[in-house]
Amino acid sequence: MTELSKSSPGGIHKIPHTLRYLLIIIGISLLIHLVCMASADLLVEEAYYWNYAQHLDFSYLDHPPMVALLIKFSTSIFGTTEFSVRITSLICWLLTALFSYKLTRLINPKAAVYAVMLLAILPFFFLQSLVITPDLPLLVCWSASLYCLYRALILNEANYWYVAGIWLGLGMLSKYTIVLLGLATLYYVITVPTARPWLRRKEPYACALIAALLFTPVIYWNATHQWASFLFQSKRRFASTSSIDLHYLVALICIFITPLGVLGLWGLLKKNTLDTINQAVNAKRFLRIFILIPLGL
Repeated sequence: MTELSKSSPGGIHKIPHTLRYLLIIIGISLLIHLVCMASADLLVEEAYYWNYAQHLDFSYLDHPPMVALLIKFSTSIFGTTEFSVRITSLICWLLTALFSYKLTRLINPKAAVYAVMLLAILPFFFLQSLVITPDLPLLVCWSASLYCLYRALILNEANYWYVAGIWLGLGMLSKYTIVLLGLATLYYVITVPTARPWLRRKEPYACALIAALLFTPVIYWNATHQWASFLFQSKRRFASTSSIDLHYLVALICIFITPLGVLGLWGLLKKNTLDTINQAVNAKRFLRIFILIPLGL
């Protein structure tokens, strides 16, 4: 990308053409979000989660309570409309973009704005953020957790373990899927030699404890409801993975992250991919592990 700023003869900074086009694309995407959120009727799933918000509880059969809390918050301020039910989905998208930008800047500063642009246009992220579902707060917590874990594991900033614990706990209140990040973290610490000293330090265990404490309302709800949510999710998970056509899976991946995303994933898996941008081998391992373990499981 060109330089981030250039000065005119009068000393006024001008936005480079590349950055200007990227910002225009992101702005158009946000405008489309606002129009669609205000004009389209609620999906059945959204109405279902709105009903959650009318009966707040520590958890529910098929999901933790975060989506209900977000809808309750927005409708309490703006009233009950399609837009007010969905507005927190846009806030979640903006927070996801922020943490994606910050993480990408740590890895490759020149690619940070492109990361936000991909969030704005890739079908998976674009379509997800038009409606309010548990996936939106999950995306925020996932991106924030990755950012904090990168700073803890790669940059050795111990205090970020505590912040990661908060985001992982909030993620567990959003959707159980974020437990896969915990498994990826454990695998990284065990298999990467430079990360093994963390096993003898308090910060990773404090991270796990913070996440567990934030998750206690859901544990309590399940304990008083015959573990209904945990059983429901585990049975559905196993049932959904009992049989799947590989070509169908590959086609879905190509549609939602586009062939460009598939090409980027393939590039990440190739040897010495990140050497061209002066990334340490541990950064490459971090990216591979934290993508492939959740994707594989």
